Amino acid sequence: MSAESVVIRALYRFTAVAEPERLRRGLLAELRRNGVVGTLIVAAEGINGTIAGRRDGVDAALAWLRRQPGLDGLEAGESYADAPPFKRARVKVRREIVTLGLDAPVAVDAACAGQHVDAADWNKLIDDEATLVIDTRNQYETRIGGFAGAVDPRTTNFRDFPAFVARELMATESVARESVVPESTARESMAAESTARESTATESTATESARETKLESTARKHRPIAMYCTGGIRCEKASAYLKRQGFEQVFQLRGGILKYLETVPAEESRWRGECFVFDERVSVDHGLRRGRYAQCHACRMPISAADKRSEKYTPGASCPHCFERISADRRERFLQREKQVALAAARGRAHFGPEAMADSKAALADSKAAAGADADPAADDG
Repeated sequence: MSAESVVIRALYRFTAVAEPERLRRGLLAELRRNGVVGTLIVAAEGINGTIAGRRDGVDAALAWLRRQPGLDGLEAGESYADAPPFKRARVKVRREIVTLGLDAPVAVDAACAGQHVDAADWNKLIDDEATLVIDTRNQYETRIGGFAGAVDPRTTNFRDFPAFVARELMATESVARESVVPESTARESMAAESTARESTATESTATESARETKLESTARKHRPIAMYCTGGIRCEKASAYLKRQGFEQVFQLRGGILKYLETVPAEESRWRGECFVFDERVSVDHGLRRGRYAQCHACRMPISAADKRSEKYTPGASCPHCFERISADRRERFLQREKQVALAAARGRAHFGPEAMADSKAALADSKAAAGADADPAADDG
């Protein structure tokens, strides 16, 4: 890491927060005081988000957070970038720090959550044929990467997870297991991965054709279930939910995909593709290097080089995932906004405004049904 590198810390902690609004105000002031940017969510159940900045500023902000009641054990993974992945600091108060959306919130603590598995031990767990591996992320995330042989619930947001559990894990004696990469081809794909990086169109086709369905009959509440997500927080709540439903052997990847990509050598990895992240990097690969995906500024979906070659792609205005769902008038508005952003960037300043924010939110609402993106990605961050 060079002296000028931006430090990025993805953090969360489930703990009782007596006054979320008071914590929000204090945290926002501390971030601004230290020149730190990012997006965080505070709720009565804890805190979740990502911050970025110079080393001294990020360290000072984290030290302040860890001095707050209940936050001394704050989890905070670390990565780096050449430029800040956020434009400003935002702290929001929500009902949940990661939204499962049940009438009665799921309590998360050491007694009720799943067993944490370190990245170094993860391969052994998921290589066991008895283990059911579940990706708890959303479809717009899983479409660009996942662990070989994992179940993709194909959720559009984390609130869909309880329905997936009821439908696929509890209602019948068999579960449809859709592999992001079939286990039979996992080893072969390791050798071809560098070539695949050069052809996103081929990769997209291969990823779709690789999805297969096989039925597994078992007493699922007694079998090992291993879950993973970006940074670990969704698995904390998902594992607690499964245990509340009577599942006995529930495991989760400590530190999430990011910790695995940071610490497990690429030649030993079971990961295929890239990991979607909730900031301007869009995706990362092994070593947490910035990935090759961009993001559609209209619908926020990750887009590949093949997507950019589509006639439905216009920078800042539309992509193949949202073209049919966004009106011509709105695409024109997005196009004008993109020109303003480019002009502001050329002048060395950011372009923000109420109209730009309103347009972005409207586009997300219009496109999420077709594109599979959550209208509020921050609610699923982690």
